[in-house]
Amino acid sequence: MRKKIFIVILVLIFIIFILWAGFVSINNYMEQKNIETENNSNLNTPNVENIAENNLVEEASVEEQEIEKMRAEEIPSEFFDSVVIVHDKIYNFTKLDNFVNRVKDKNLEGLENEAEIKIVMYTTEGDPIIETVSLKKLGNTESEIVNNSKIIITTDSTRDRYAAEKNVSSKEYSWLDYKIVRKYKKDEMGREVINIVLQKNNAEDIQICGYLLSETDYKRNIEINFNGRKDMGIDTILEKNTLENQDFNIYTIGGDVNIVLEGDMVYSLADALKNKVITIEDILSQAQTDIEYGVCTGGEYSDGGSVEYDYEEYTLVKYNNLSGRKDLVFAPEWTILSDITKILEDNNI
Repeated sequence: MRKKIFIVILVLIFIIFILWAGFVSINNYMEQKNIETENNSNLNTPNVENIAENNLVEEASVEEQEIEKMRAEEIPSEFFDSVVIVHDKIYNFTKLDNFVNRVKDKNLEGLENEAEIKIVMYTTEGDPIIETVSLKKLGNTESEIVNNSKIIITTDSTRDRYAAEKNVSSKEYSWLDYKIVRKYKKDEMGREVINIVLQKNNAEDIQICGYLLSETDYKRNIEINFNGRKDMGIDTILEKNTLENQDFNIYTIGGDVNIVLEGDMVYSLADALKNKVITIEDILSQAQTDIEYGVCTGGEYSDGGSVEYDYEEYTLVKYNNLSGRKDLVFAPEWTILSDITKILEDNNI
Protein backbone atom coordinates (compact mmCIF):
# COMPACT_ATOMS: atom_id res chain seq x y z
CA MET A 1 0.00 0.00 0.00
CA ARG A 2 2.75 2.41 0.97
CA LYS A 3 4.56 1.51 -2.24
CA LYS A 4 1.53 2.43 -4.38
CA ILE A 5 1.18 5.76 -2.57
CA PHE A 6 4.85 6.47 -3.16
CA ILE A 7 4.52 5.71 -6.90
CA VAL A 8 1.45 8.00 -7.18
CA ILE A 9 3.38 10.81 -5.50
CA LEU A 10 6.30 10.35 -7.90
CA VAL A 11 3.95 10.45 -10.90
CA LEU A 12 2.32 13.64 -9.60
CA ILE A 13 5.73 15.25 -9.05
CA PHE A 14 6.77 14.28 -12.59
CA ILE A 15 3.57 15.73 -14.08
CA ILE A 16 4.02 18.97 -12.12
CA PHE A 17 7.63 19.19 -13.33
CA ILE A 18 6.58 18.69 -16.95
CA LEU A 19 3.90 21.39 -16.64
CA TRP A 20 6.35 23.80 -14.99
CA ALA A 21 9.00 23.17 -17.65
CA GLY A 22 6.42 23.76 -20.40
CA PHE A 23 5.31 27.00 -18.80
CA VAL A 24 8.88 28.26 -18.49
CA SER A 25 9.62 27.31 -22.09
CA ILE A 26 6.52 29.09 -23.41
CA ASN A 27 7.26 32.15 -21.29
CA ASN A 28 10.85 32.34 -22.61
CA TYR A 29 9.60 31.94 -26.18
CA MET A 30 7.10 34.80 -25.80
CA GLU A 31 9.75 37.07 -24.27
CA GLN A 32 12.09 36.32 -27.19
CA LYS A 33 9.34 37.10 -29.73
CA ASN A 34 8.60 40.39 -27.98
CA ILE A 35 12.28 41.34 -28.16
CA GLU A 36 12.44 40.44 -31.88
CA THR A 37 9.27 42.41 -32.59
CA GLU A 38 10.64 45.42 -30.73
CA ASN A 39 13.93 45.20 -32.62
CA ASN A 40 12.16 44.92 -35.97
CA SER A 41 9.98 47.86 -35.04
CA ASN A 42 13.06 49.91 -34.25
CA LEU A 43 14.62 48.91 -37.54
CA ASN A 44 11.52 49.79 -39.57
CA THR A 45 10.67 53.02 -37.78
CA PRO A 46 12.42 55.99 -39.39
CA ASN A 47 14.69 57.86 -37.03
CA VAL A 48 14.33 61.56 -37.79
CA GLU A 49 17.73 62.36 -36.32
CA ASN A 50 19.41 59.64 -38.39
CA ILE A 51 17.65 60.81 -41.55
CA ALA A 52 18.77 64.39 -40.94
CA GLU A 53 22.33 63.21 -40.29
CA ASN A 54 22.29 61.08 -43.45
CA ASN A 55 21.05 64.06 -45.49
CA LEU A 56 23.83 66.22 -44.11
CA VAL A 57 26.38 63.51 -44.90
CA GLU A 58 24.98 63.20 -48.42
CA GLU A 59 25.12 66.97 -48.94
CA ALA A 60 28.66 67.06 -47.58
CA SER A 61 29.59 64.21 -49.90
CA VAL A 62 28.25 66.10 -52.94
CA GLU A 63 30.18 69.21 -51.92
CA GLU A 64 33.35 67.16 -51.47
CA GLN A 65 32.91 65.68 -54.94
CA GLU A 66 32.53 69.17 -56.41
CA ILE A 67 35.65 70.31 -54.57
CA GLU A 68 37.64 67.36 -55.91
CA LYS A 69 36.50 68.21 -59.45
CA MET A 70 37.55 71.83 -58.97
CA ARG A 71 40.93 70.75 -57.62
CA ALA A 72 41.41 68.68 -60.77
CA GLU A 73 40.59 71.80 -62.80
CA GLU A 74 43.21 73.69 -60.73
CA ILE A 75 40.63 76.17 -59.48
CA PRO A 76 41.88 78.14 -56.42
CA SER A 77 40.49 76.96 -53.09
CA GLU A 78 39.07 80.43 -52.38
CA PHE A 79 36.37 79.63 -55.00
CA PHE A 80 35.41 76.18 -53.69
CA ASP A 81 32.26 77.61 -52.05
CA SER A 82 31.27 79.59 -55.17
CA VAL A 83 29.51 78.69 -58.39
CA VAL A 84 32.32 78.27 -60.91
CA ILE A 85 31.88 78.30 -64.70
CA VAL A 86 35.00 77.29 -66.61
CA HIS A 87 35.75 75.41 -69.85
CA ASP A 88 32.00 74.90 -70.51
CA LYS A 89 31.59 73.23 -67.12
CA ILE A 90 29.67 74.44 -64.07
CA TYR A 91 30.47 73.54 -60.48
CA ASN A 92 28.14 73.91 -57.47
CA PHE A 93 25.19 74.18 -59.85
CA THR A 94 22.69 73.37 -57.08
CA LYS A 95 23.66 76.53 -55.20
CA LEU A 96 22.89 78.64 -58.26
CA ASP A 97 19.64 76.77 -58.90
CA ASN A 98 18.43 77.27 -55.32
CA PHE A 99 19.28 80.97 -55.36
CA VAL A 100 17.50 81.55 -58.69
CA ASN A 101 14.39 79.78 -57.39
CA ARG A 102 14.37 81.90 -54.22
CA VAL A 103 14.59 85.19 -56.13
CA LYS A 104 12.21 84.04 -58.87
CA ASP A 105 9.52 82.81 -56.49
CA LYS A 106 9.81 85.81 -54.11
CA ASN A 107 10.58 83.28 -51.37
CA LEU A 108 11.02 85.02 -48.01
CA GLU A 109 11.26 81.86 -45.90
CA GLY A 110 14.46 81.91 -43.86
CA LEU A 111 15.59 85.17 -45.46
CA GLU A 112 17.25 87.35 -42.82
CA ASN A 113 18.95 90.50 -44.06
CA GLU A 114 20.52 89.28 -47.25
CA ALA A 115 20.92 86.27 -49.49
CA GLU A 116 23.77 86.14 -51.94
CA ILE A 117 25.66 83.91 -54.29
CA LYS A 118 29.12 84.30 -55.77
CA ILE A 119 29.63 83.27 -59.40
CA VAL A 120 33.15 82.93 -60.80
CA MET A 121 33.31 82.97 -64.60
CA TYR A 122 36.62 82.29 -66.32
CA THR A 123 37.58 84.05 -69.53
CA THR A 124 38.99 82.24 -72.56
CA GLU A 125 42.45 83.30 -71.37
CA GLY A 126 41.83 81.72 -67.95
CA ASP A 127 41.19 84.83 -65.84
CA PRO A 128 38.40 84.86 -63.23
CA ILE A 129 35.65 87.49 -63.28
CA ILE A 130 33.79 87.41 -59.97
CA GLU A 131 30.14 88.31 -59.86
CA THR A 132 28.24 88.55 -56.58
CA VAL A 133 24.46 88.58 -56.82
CA SER A 134 22.71 89.70 -53.63
CA LEU A 135 19.10 89.95 -52.59
CA LYS A 136 19.03 92.72 -49.99
CA LYS A 137 16.00 92.59 -47.72
CA LEU A 138 14.38 95.98 -47.06
CA GLY A 139 11.16 96.34 -45.04
CA ASN A 140 9.32 94.50 -42.30
CA THR A 141 6.02 93.18 -43.65
CA GLU A 142 5.90 90.78 -46.59
CA SER A 143 4.55 93.43 -48.97
CA GLU A 144 7.18 95.97 -47.83
CA ILE A 145 9.96 93.46 -48.40
CA VAL A 146 8.77 92.54 -51.91
CA ASN A 147 8.18 96.20 -52.85
CA ASN A 148 11.41 97.65 -51.42
CA SER A 149 14.07 94.92 -51.58
CA LYS A 150 16.92 95.16 -54.08
CA ILE A 151 18.84 92.78 -56.30
CA ILE A 152 22.46 93.93 -56.31
CA ILE A 153 24.97 92.69 -58.90
CA THR A 154 28.61 93.39 -58.08
CA THR A 155 31.20 92.61 -60.75
CA ASP A 156 34.92 92.31 -59.95
CA SER A 157 37.08 92.36 -63.10
CA THR A 158 40.35 93.25 -61.36
CA ARG A 159 41.85 89.82 -62.10
CA ASP A 160 41.01 89.92 -65.81
CA ARG A 161 44.30 90.78 -67.51
CA TYR A 162 42.57 91.85 -70.73
CA ALA A 163 39.64 93.79 -69.24
CA ALA A 164 39.06 97.24 -70.74
CA GLU A 165 38.56 98.49 -67.18
CA LYS A 166 39.81 96.64 -64.12
CA ASN A 167 37.43 97.61 -61.34
CA VAL A 168 34.67 96.57 -58.98
CA SER A 169 31.25 97.92 -59.94
CA SER A 170 27.77 97.46 -58.49
CA LYS A 171 24.28 98.00 -59.84
CA GLU A 172 20.94 97.80 -58.03
CA TYR A 173 17.63 96.56 -59.43
CA SER A 174 14.18 96.60 -57.83
CA TRP A 175 13.00 93.12 -56.79
CA LEU A 176 9.46 94.28 -57.52
CA ASP A 177 10.19 95.41 -61.09
CA TYR A 178 12.72 92.81 -62.16
CA LYS A 179 12.32 89.05 -62.27
CA ILE A 180 15.11 86.52 -62.59
CA VAL A 181 14.57 83.93 -65.32
CA ARG A 182 16.31 81.06 -67.07
CA LYS A 183 16.51 81.75 -70.79
CA TYR A 184 17.08 78.93 -73.28
CA LYS A 185 18.98 79.22 -76.56
CA LYS A 186 21.29 77.26 -78.82
CA ASP A 187 24.77 78.57 -79.47
CA GLU A 188 26.60 78.65 -82.82
CA MET A 189 27.65 75.01 -82.33
CA GLY A 190 24.07 73.90 -81.66
CA ARG A 191 24.66 73.36 -77.94
CA GLU A 192 21.83 74.08 -75.53
CA VAL A 193 22.64 77.01 -73.26
CA ILE A 194 20.73 78.36 -70.26
CA ASN A 195 21.30 82.04 -69.49
CA ILE A 196 20.33 83.47 -66.12
CA VAL A 197 19.05 87.01 -66.70
CA LEU A 198 17.09 89.77 -64.99
CA GLN A 199 14.04 90.82 -66.98
CA LYS A 200 11.81 93.87 -66.85
CA ASN A 201 8.96 94.83 -69.17
CA ASN A 202 10.14 96.98 -72.08
CA ALA A 203 13.76 96.81 -70.90
CA GLU A 204 16.84 95.00 -72.11
CA ASP A 205 17.75 91.77 -70.32
CA ILE A 206 20.50 91.99 -67.69
CA GLN A 207 22.83 89.02 -68.16
CA ILE A 208 24.04 87.34 -64.96
CA CYS A 209 25.66 84.15 -66.25
CA GLY A 210 25.22 81.26 -68.68
CA TYR A 211 26.00 77.54 -68.72
CA LEU A 212 25.51 74.44 -70.85
CA LEU A 213 22.35 72.47 -70.13
CA SER A 214 24.35 69.26 -70.58
CA GLU A 215 26.41 70.16 -67.49
CA THR A 216 23.34 69.89 -65.22
CA ASP A 217 21.39 66.78 -64.17
CA TYR A 218 18.61 67.62 -66.65
CA LYS A 219 17.15 64.57 -68.41
CA ARG A 220 15.13 64.69 -71.61
CA ASN A 221 13.05 61.54 -71.90
CA ILE A 222 10.81 62.90 -74.65
CA GLU A 223 11.59 65.37 -77.41
CA ILE A 224 8.72 66.94 -79.33
CA ASN A 225 9.27 68.06 -82.92
CA PHE A 226 6.73 70.60 -84.16
CA ASN A 227 6.97 70.92 -87.92
CA GLY A 228 5.21 74.17 -88.76
CA ARG A 229 3.10 74.67 -91.84
CA LYS A 230 2.17 77.83 -93.73
CA ASP A 231 -1.52 77.37 -92.92
CA MET A 232 -3.13 77.62 -89.49
CA GLY A 233 -5.39 74.64 -89.99
CA ILE A 234 -6.52 72.58 -87.00
CA ASP A 235 -5.92 68.83 -86.97
CA THR A 236 -7.32 66.43 -84.40
CA ILE A 237 -4.52 64.19 -83.17
CA LEU A 238 -6.79 62.13 -80.90
CA GLU A 239 -10.47 62.51 -80.16
CA LYS A 240 -11.81 62.36 -76.63
CA ASN A 241 -11.92 58.86 -75.07
CA THR A 242 -9.57 57.33 -77.66
CA LEU A 243 -7.35 56.41 -74.75
CA GLU A 244 -8.30 55.22 -71.29
CA ASN A 245 -9.11 58.13 -68.93
CA GLN A 246 -8.69 60.65 -71.76
CA ASP A 247 -11.65 63.01 -71.33
CA PHE A 248 -10.37 65.69 -73.72
CA ASN A 249 -9.34 66.18 -77.35
CA ILE A 250 -5.77 66.63 -78.57
CA TYR A 251 -5.27 69.17 -81.35
CA THR A 252 -2.46 70.67 -83.36
CA ILE A 253 -2.69 74.08 -85.00
CA GLY A 254 -0.54 74.95 -88.02
CA GLY A 255 1.89 72.07 -87.68
CA ASP A 256 2.56 68.34 -87.38
CA VAL A 257 3.75 66.80 -84.12
CA ASN A 258 6.30 63.99 -83.84
CA ILE A 259 7.85 62.41 -80.78
CA VAL A 260 11.56 61.56 -80.56
CA LEU A 261 12.62 59.11 -77.86
CA GLU A 262 16.04 58.03 -76.67
CA GLY A 263 17.78 56.14 -79.45
CA ASP A 264 16.35 58.54 -82.07
CA MET A 265 13.12 56.57 -82.43
CA VAL A 266 10.57 58.84 -84.15
CA TYR A 267 6.79 58.42 -83.95
CA SER A 268 3.84 60.56 -84.85
CA LEU A 269 2.24 61.75 -81.63
CA ALA A 270 -0.97 59.84 -82.43
CA ASP A 271 0.91 56.54 -82.99
CA ALA A 272 3.07 57.00 -79.90
CA LEU A 273 -0.01 57.49 -77.71
CA LYS A 274 -2.14 54.76 -79.29
CA ASN A 275 0.67 52.21 -79.06
CA LYS A 276 1.42 53.22 -75.47
CA VAL A 277 4.99 54.17 -76.32
CA ILE A 278 4.37 57.26 -74.19
CA THR A 279 1.48 58.67 -72.20
CA ILE A 280 -0.02 62.13 -71.95
CA GLU A 281 1.30 62.23 -68.38
CA ASP A 282 4.82 61.64 -69.77
CA ILE A 283 4.45 64.68 -72.05
CA LEU A 284 3.19 66.95 -69.28
CA SER A 285 5.79 65.67 -66.81
CA GLN A 286 8.59 66.42 -69.29
CA ALA A 287 7.11 69.88 -69.91
CA GLN A 288 7.11 70.61 -66.18
CA THR A 289 10.74 69.48 -65.93
CA ASP A 290 11.55 71.74 -68.89
CA ILE A 291 10.10 74.74 -67.05
CA GLU A 292 12.14 73.95 -63.94
CA TYR A 293 15.40 73.80 -65.91
CA GLY A 294 14.65 76.75 -68.20
CA VAL A 295 14.21 74.76 -71.42
CA CYS A 296 10.82 76.46 -71.76
CA THR A 297 8.90 79.17 -69.95
CA GLY A 298 5.26 79.33 -68.95
CA GLY A 299 2.98 78.87 -66.02
CA GLU A 300 -0.55 78.38 -64.76
CA TYR A 301 -3.46 80.68 -65.57
CA SER A 302 -6.10 81.77 -63.06
CA ASP A 303 -8.91 80.49 -65.32
CA GLY A 304 -9.24 77.30 -63.32
CA GLY A 305 -5.79 75.87 -63.90
CA SER A 306 -4.88 75.94 -67.60
CA VAL A 307 -1.11 75.64 -68.09
CA GLU A 308 0.98 77.06 -70.94
CA TYR A 309 4.48 75.87 -71.92
CA ASP A 310 6.36 78.19 -74.30
CA TYR A 311 9.19 76.55 -76.25
CA GLU A 312 11.40 78.08 -78.94
CA GLU A 313 9.66 76.06 -81.67
CA TYR A 314 6.09 75.70 -80.39
CA THR A 315 3.57 76.39 -77.64
CA LEU A 316 1.87 73.63 -75.65
CA VAL A 317 -1.34 74.35 -73.74
CA LYS A 318 -3.20 72.01 -71.40
CA TYR A 319 -6.60 73.55 -70.74
CA ASN A 320 -8.38 73.18 -67.44
CA ASN A 321 -10.65 76.21 -67.37
CA LEU A 322 -13.87 76.95 -65.54
CA SER A 323 -15.95 76.59 -68.72
CA GLY A 324 -15.00 72.92 -68.86
CA ARG A 325 -12.41 72.91 -71.66
CA LYS A 326 -9.66 70.37 -70.97
CA ASP A 327 -8.04 70.01 -74.41
CA LEU A 328 -4.34 69.54 -75.07
CA VAL A 329 -3.18 71.79 -77.92
CA PHE A 330 0.10 72.24 -79.84
CA ALA A 331 0.51 75.52 -81.75
CA PRO A 332 3.22 77.77 -83.32
CA GLU A 333 5.73 79.39 -80.95
CA TRP A 334 4.29 82.92 -81.30
CA THR A 335 0.88 81.93 -79.95
CA ILE A 336 -0.30 82.14 -76.34
CA LEU A 337 -3.39 80.76 -74.65
CA SER A 338 -5.68 83.63 -75.70
CA ASP A 339 -4.60 83.25 -79.37
CA ILE A 340 -5.17 79.51 -79.29
CA THR A 341 -8.56 79.89 -77.62
CA LYS A 342 -9.67 82.36 -80.31
CA ILE A 343 -8.55 80.06 -83.13
CA LEU A 344 -10.45 77.12 -81.61
CA GLU A 345 -13.60 79.18 -81.01
CA ASP A 346 -13.48 80.71 -84.51
CA ASN A 347 -13.56 77.15 -85.82
CA ASN A 348 -16.46 76.20 -83.51
CA ILE A 349 -14.25 73.92 -81.44
